[in-house]
Amino acid sequence: MGNRSALAFWKSDNTVRVQRPDLAYLALIAGGFILLIGLSFLNYRYVVTPAIFRDQFSPRWLATRLLLTAQIDPYSVEATRTIQQQMSGRFSVPGEDQYLFLYPFYSMALYVPFALIGDNLVARAIWMTFLEVAMLGLAFLSMNLVRWKPPWPVTASFLAFAFIWYHGARALLTSNLAVVAALAIGLCLWGIARDQDLLAGVALGLASMKPQMVVLLIPLVIIWSVSRRRWLLAASATATTLVLFAGSMYFSPDWYIHNLQQIREYQSYAPPGTIPAILAAQLDLFGRVFGWLITAICCVVLLREWFLVLGKDVDWFLWVAALTLVVTNIIGVRTATENYVALLPAITLIFATWERRITSMGSILIVITMVIMAFGFWALFYISNPADQLLSERLIMYIPLPLLLFFMLYWIRWWVTQLHRLPTGNLQAIRRL
Repeated sequence: MGNRSALAFWKSDNTVRVQRPDLAYLALIAGGFILLIGLSFLNYRYVVTPAIFRDQFSPRWLATRLLLTAQIDPYSVEATRTIQQQMSGRFSVPGEDQYLFLYPFYSMALYVPFALIGDNLVARAIWMTFLEVAMLGLAFLSMNLVRWKPPWPVTASFLAFAFIWYHGARALLTSNLAVVAALAIGLCLWGIARDQDLLAGVALGLASMKPQMVVLLIPLVIIWSVSRRRWLLAASATATTLVLFAGSMYFSPDWYIHNLQQIREYQSYAPPGTIPAILAAQLDLFGRVFGWLITAICCVVLLREWFLVLGKDVDWFLWVAALTLVVTNIIGVRTATENYVALLPAITLIFATWERRITSMGSILIVITMVIMAFGFWALFYISNPADQLLSERLIMYIPLPLLLFFMLYWIRWWVTQLHRLPTGNLQAIRRL
């Protein structure tokens, strides 16, 4: 029997093959490295050409290098003047971009590995690769968050959409930190949905590297987690934020004061960064009144939703969290269109709900919406620029997406918050209506 077994194993035609999963993993890792190197090369080709979009990376890279190499405070006048000289060859005059650091001190930790690279162009190319990987992670995380598993053509289309729609592409082309903050927001929501409260709280604290993106999400998460007795979530979010804030004071005791001063200075030369301010700038008194009326209505609506979600399940919370992210970009919190990349989880929530509730037409509606959003916003960007001027972002680009998503979220609200609680028979009857 033993000889027969041996003969059965060692066939004369030598067709037996030994599986080597370790080699497959090695090949996958090597392929990944080659892909990242190729992507970095393409990014380098982009950064060495005259840029249409403003470079958001280099001022922070320079500020971090100044701190590491010369112990110069990134918020100081000396650092700002040095950055201005490096960026434009002269000091900025009033009304021009002052190249301020602007971000919280602890956000500098992300720039440290890149600041160790002496060549700015190489550093920015690698940073862009880092952001592109983060964007891919955000897209997958957003789909997994709402358990959206569409057919592979729709999946591939959505992944492409995440990179090519105006707000995603702009965040990458300007090398904006918003992509990393958006990934942290997505990780926070994913952790909440999967009962990974420690991960969710830490991710939410890290997302505060761009405070304007989570200024409303943080209190929502804390009060909801307390209402659900998820103490670890509330404690880890609060502790992470406090540790980052207080830890930064060890290196720069008054960093937050200087940060606030820079934010105030930024307001003096930057264009309006909120929908109410944009309406006021374009329509004078009527725009100011109308803008603040929108803000008041949105705040009342949001507070009502916060009150209703207390003690409710994760599905309801995710809808309110998506609404909170959208409303953050409508009311008077200064934002940037790059920050809209954090709305990808809200978009996937809408798409997943359509696919489940509209059945056969859901995928078609999703694809049509992605096409309209992918090409429509770019068309608006080019159309809004006069033919005789250099391309620049007009204030109109701030308005469409938040308002569109606000109404789309209310379209699916009943489905998300109520319909899944009905008996199966009632569900089938409603779907046939």
